[in-house]
Order: sequence, then C-alpha cells, then structure tokens
Amino acid sequence: MAFSVLRSFTLELDRPSDAVYTSGEVVSGQVVLVLNNASKVRSMKVVGRGVAMAHWLENWTVGMNAEYNDYTSKITYFRKRQHLIRDNGEMTLLTAGRHEFPFSFQLPEETLVTSFEGKHGSIRYWVKVKLHRPWATMKKIKKEFTVIQPIDINTPALLSPQAGTKDKMARVWYRNCGQVSVTAKIDRKGYTPGEVIPVFAEFDNSTSRSVVPKAYITQTQTFIARGTMKQKRAVVATLSGDVVGARRRVAWHGRALKIPPVGPSILQCRIIKVEYTLRVCVEVPGTSKLCLELPLVMGTIPLHPFGSRTSSVSSQYSVNLEWLRMAIPEQPEPPPDYSAVVTEEQAGHCNPAAPPAPTGDLSSIMAFVQEFRFRPPPIYSVVDPNPTPLHMRPRCRVDGYLNSWNSEAPAADLLSLLGDQETVPAGPSPAQKSKPTTKVKGSSDSGDNLESTFPELLVKSLRDIQWTDDHKQELMSKISSYKTSSGAPARVLLLGPVGSGKSSFISSVQSLFSGRVLNNAMVGSSMAGFTKKLQSFTIQGKKGELPTALTMCDVMGLGEGEGTGISFYDILAVIKGHTPEGHKFSASHPLHPSTAGYLEEPSLADRVHCVVFVLDASRLASYCRGLRGTFQQLRDHISELGVHQVTLLTHIDKVCAMTARDVKNVYESPTVQQMMSKAGEMLGMSTSSIMPVKNYSSELKLDSNTDTLLLSAVDLILEYADLYFQAQASEGPKKN
Repeated sequence: MAFSVLRSFTLELDRPSDAVYTSGEVVSGQVVLVLNNASKVRSMKVVGRGVAMAHWLENWTVGMNAEYNDYTSKITYFRKRQHLIRDNGEMTLLTAGRHEFPFSFQLPEETLVTSFEGKHGSIRYWVKVKLHRPWATMKKIKKEFTVIQPIDINTPALLSPQAGTKDKMARVWYRNCGQVSVTAKIDRKGYTPGEVIPVFAEFDNSTSRSVVPKAYITQTQTFIARGTMKQKRAVVATLSGDVVGARRRVAWHGRALKIPPVGPSILQCRIIKVEYTLRVCVEVPGTSKLCLELPLVMGTIPLHPFGSRTSSVSSQYSVNLEWLRMAIPEQPEPPPDYSAVVTEEQAGHCNPAAPPAPTGDLSSIMAFVQEFRFRPPPIYSVVDPNPTPLHMRPRCRVDGYLNSWNSEAPAADLLSLLGDQETVPAGPSPAQKSKPTTKVKGSSDSGDNLESTFPELLVKSLRDIQWTDDHKQELMSKISSYKTSSGAPARVLLLGPVGSGKSSFISSVQSLFSGRVLNNAMVGSSMAGFTKKLQSFTIQGKKGELPTALTMCDVMGLGEGEGTGISFYDILAVIKGHTPEGHKFSASHPLHPSTAGYLEEPSLADRVHCVVFVLDASRLASYCRGLRGTFQQLRDHISELGVHQVTLLTHIDKVCAMTARDVKNVYESPTVQQMMSKAGEMLGMSTSSIMPVKNYSSELKLDSNTDTLLLSAVDLILEYADLYFQAQASEGPKKN
C-alpha cells in the first residue's frame, strides 16, 4: 500500500493543549484519519500511560577502560488501553475521506503525582495511538498532557508556623572570634507561587567582624534508583539584608520574600521528590556560612480566609519579648506567668539552685534565652506516663514459665500467663520491692498463690460515679428523654486523628442502647482511616422507644502530614451547616458553594452544636508535634462560632492495667489521671472537659460498667450542647 493513501493521521484532545488534569478526571479526544483512497486497516488502538522514571549514568576510569554504572527506576501510575479498530483476523476497509474515532478513559481515583521534568528523571502522562496496516510500517503518534495533583495549604499541617534558632562559634585559625546566632520564623509552612513570605528574623553578631544576613528559597530535586540517591539544588529566590556590624543585633520585622513561578512540591512519589526550603543564612568572614533551614511546601490551592492564623498559635513560637513584637502584625497573646505553669514545689525540686529572675533590660542575657524556653521536667514518678504498647513488651522464660517483665500488663494477661504453671518465683525483684504495689492473686493447678504488681490506686477518686445498674438506667432514661429548647436534635461533631476511635465511640453508644454489640459506624484499623465522608448517626433509644434527640456526625480524620486529612475549611463548613449529608471529603477538593448539595442558608438543625475531640490515650506520646498547634487553631476558630468542646480519651485500657482489669478503677488510676493532664496540655483544655472512655472493639457482650462510663460521657456532651441552644435563645441566630 502506497504511503500517499494516508493523507493525515492526527490525535486531538478535547481540552486545550495547556489544560491540566487531576485524579479521577476523564481524558477524551479523537483520532482523525484522512485517506486519499480506500484503505484496509488491520487494527488501531489508543493507550494512555503515566510513568515516573529516574535515570542517570556514573562512570569511572580503570586504566585505559571506562566503566559505566546505570541507575534506573520506574513506577507506572496507570495504563489504559482502548481498541478503536480491533484486530479480529480480518481487515477493516475504510473508504476515502475523513474518519474520526473518539476515545475516552478515566484517570485513577488514587492520588497521582504532578507532571515533572528534571535533569535525572521525569514524571510524564501521555496518550499514544498505533495504526497497523497490511504491507505498511506501523504509524504511531503520541501526545503528552499535564497532571497536577492539588495541594491545599489550608490543612492544619501546612498552616502551622515554622520557627528555629541556630548559632555558631566563629573561628580564625585556632582562635574563637565570638558567636553568631540566627533566629527565624515564618507564619506558616504552606505557600503558593506568587505569594510573599514575611520573614521575621533576628541576627545576633557577637564577633569582632561584620556579617551579612541573607534568605533564600531553595528547590531540591531528589532522584532515587537502586538504593542510590542523587540530588540537584537550585536557588529560586533571594533576599539580602544590610550588614550587621560587630557586636550588633539586627531584626527583620517581616521582610518580604516573593515566591517566583515554580512547580508545586512533589512529596508522594517514591523515586522523585521536589522539596522547598527557606534558608536564613549569615556569611561570616573567615569561616563557613551559618544557615537555618525552615521547611516549605509549595501548594496549588491558595490560602482561604478561614485558614488564617490566630495570635495564640503564633505566639507559642516566641523566644523573647523582642521576638513577640516581631510576630505577625497582630496583638499576640502574652505567655503565662511561670508560677501559673510550675508550682513552687516543682520549681524547688527541679531547680534548687536557680538564680533569681533578672529585672530591667533583658538584652544582656539574650544569648542564653534558649535555656528558659521550655518548662522544667516534672517530678519523678514511678508510673510511666508513656508506657510501651502491650504487643511490644519483651517477655522471656524464667524457671520454666513465661514471665512478663512489665509490671503494668493487664491482670487478665498476667494470670493467663502464670495461672497454669507449677513453679513460682522465690520472691520479688529489688525493683518490685521498691515500688508501691496492689496485689492481684490467682491460683495455679498446684494451689500456689501467684502475685502481680500494680501501681497503687489514688486515695481519692478524681470523680464520683455510681457503678450501679440503677444509675446506668437513670442515665439511659435521661438521654432517651433529652429534648432541646428549640426542638431540633443536638448535632455533635467528632474530630480526631485517624484511628483515635471516633467511629468506635458512635458504635459503642449505639450498642448500649440496643442491648447488643453493634458496628453500624464504619470501624477499622486502616492507617488512612475508614471514614471519608460526612455521616450522621441518630442514636436510637431503648428498645420500643423513639429515637433520642442526639445525632453524632463522623467525618474524615485529622491528618498528621502535608496534604492529608480533612481541611480547616471543610471542618468549619460542617460546623456551620453548609456540608450536605454524604459529602465525600478530599484534601485536594475542599467544599465549595458550587458543590452539589451545598447548603447556602443552613438552619439551626443543620449546624453543629457541640464538638467532641477524640484522642487515643495509647498514642499521646507518638502524635506529631504539629497536632498541638492544629488543635489550638481548631479550638480558637470553633470557639469564635460559640460552639463548646469536649474531649474523649479512648483506649484507656491499653495504658492502664488496673482499668483493663476493672473499668471502675478509671478515676482512681494515676496513669489515667496523667493521660488526662497530658491531653489537656495538648488541647489547651481543662481536665474537667476530658472524659476517659472505653469503646467496644473486640468484645462480644456488653459490660455494665463500660456502659456507665460511656453514658457519663454522652451526658456531659449533651450538657455542653445545651449551652449552645441557650446562647442562641438569648442572642438570636448567628450569621454564617
């Protein structure tokens, strides 16, 4: 077949050439075939692919020979194929003229990686068409398209301020010339191209030479192949300051550093990463440069007005009084007095020889201000506030039986380990003798008594709860008959990190009213969380009764990393009542007034009347540091809406052996009390608003004491919800 038969063979996408695609969108177009004469075609197919590839060569010379090492790695994100003319063994005859073959395929719903072109690798997406004709070479055409995975900087992790301090001793030969220190702060971690970063910094030059401060935005491209990493760094923006003279201190009060047009951060690809850093540096003559690095994330969705910071969050990164005045142009909240944080007894134990507090000008001690930034350590306690999880506790065999080295393992576990053994240890170890203990006895087959040690219970219970069936029935009746002053049901929103037990708490409350263990709310142990959309659960009353006036709302968990979890804007939209039931949350696609089902004028019944924070007691020590600022920002925004907050502390049976043995010990356990205090510090909340609970997870039957603990938490939640309705009745409805 002569080549002149084929006049043109083109591939056209429906969207413009500069269009951008993202996960879940449809790529569509058409293949146009123009023939001068009739022609036979064997097959024609279109293939869509997305591939990330890193590749580079390293060579070295051995004598007269050059050796090369090839480093290559590849990840395929999707591959779609569609037959426009299928090869079924027979030829397809196409007449002369123009022929159009439409095609379409959907990009995967999973997170894709942004398109990228680098020196040692690329991330590309394309559509390729192959045309097979008899007695002719295969014709193929290829067209690339751009994918950008949205990064919303309105997430808690990217709205948290970034700050740091670094110092260095300047040396000339072997002589010290004095110290240079840099302290810097930016108001958040996430920015978008075109924004201006206000840089707050302080440069303290104690040397005898002048130094020059500068700030840079650097882009680091990282390529990984065969376990080897190759990096390429580039400076994308620069800010230069005035010379800091010898023994002088200079401050930057929000010096503007504009971000040029750069690509977004790429953090989700295993072989190619694009990261940004703000480097605040001081060039010291005669020695190496002093640089302080603050991480940046370049996003694609700019800052929303709801995502602005509050003074209480910004002020927690303060270093000294002058630094507070350099904060973002708001009136910062003053830090608490030392005596309000640490008692005199603690101060005496921790700092017996502490010098008196200085008065007057503080400039003479600025070089040592970092020593006073944190609270002194607490008084020693025999109870570990951060116990090791049960499944990680080491065990070994001693004298023919399995012995647990951990004295705080649940009593049921210890008795199951020791109850069937014939040999008992001769006596307690010296460590066991030194600790106050509560005896737990069990019988072995030989009739010997076995003992395990637990920390002593508190002399006075933290709260008085009646652990009787009558009190349980009284609480159930109170909740079942609960009515709000407006007649609308009380809507309660549960917020917490992934895996904290939000859905489990809802299912546990439903279970105790139904009389059997249920799992209506989606519960699991996925690292990404099971809840992805807004789900409202009306708590049913006792059997034969009408549903209660309590509705619990479950949403996506708070993320602990960039671009993960529910966004600030989505949380506030749920509380204000704009979010429709069943709305699926996405970090890259926050709720918008154009979203289907968006409630522009929500009623009182659509709003949230109480917010419940849920924390896992067994993970308090492992939560990322950014969560503290996240919760404080959330509390500030939610409080401005007049919504009160409660905290649930779940999985208390995993951190306290006595509570695992008997739930009635919960308010007499020193471990639980310490966990409540730690949760209060993280949230900035009084322990009177923190309720420890035990959810039904692996149990098959209900427990009366566990029910009482859950009902007490629900009763407190309804009391806080009532405060919202009372405020609405006295002040009138709030504007959205």
